[in-house]
Amino acid sequence: MRYLKLFMLTATIILLSGCTLPFQSEKYPAWSTNGLIDGKTLDDGRIVEAYQGLGINEVAHTRWFDFIIQDVTVCDTFETYKAPNGKKLVVASIEVTNTSDSKQKLSLEDFPLMWNLEKEEASYTYSFVPDIPNVNFLKDNLTIDVKETVNFKTIYEVDDNLSKPFAIYYGEIYSDDLEGNSYYVYVR
Repeated sequence: MRYLKLFMLTATIILLSGCTLPFQSEKYPAWSTNGLIDGKTLDDGRIVEAYQGLGINEVAHTRWFDFIIQDVTVCDTFETYKAPNGKKLVVASIEVTNTSDSKQKLSLEDFPLMWNLEKEEASYTYSFVPDIPNVNFLKDNLTIDVKETVNFKTIYEVDDNLSKPFAIYYGEIYSDDLEGNSYYVYVR
């Protein structure tokens, strides 16, 4: 009888733990969430405060466009650009398709690299545009026409001791400055 109770308690714990979403912290979802979760719908129909965890080559369906982080490489040198001493480079290939009915603009602040996600406030850095000819980098005011798909690279300089996991983040912001939903593409 004692073993039966122990077995039932163990089975219940295992069953319940499988039903909960693991978090890296209270603020950042862990790994894949299979769609947006924990959002709320406003009176005007907008969904806000939801988040999604994705992996490389998974499509994020934001309000205005779809994006895919196709590849992420950590290196000391990219093309002709060498990381400064004590730094390394993180280079991502991104595809964005405008799914809205108007032109969309992107900026260097749209896809920051984040780490220390287990902490309440993660660390982050924005991409920059190095002087490398013939490479299509994300630039400020990159305009994407309706139904257009663009491919570009982002590049980040980070401390040499940064280790995975980290994430490339996109956060929706509406024209009235209301924050929409958050998308985390994890690199493990």
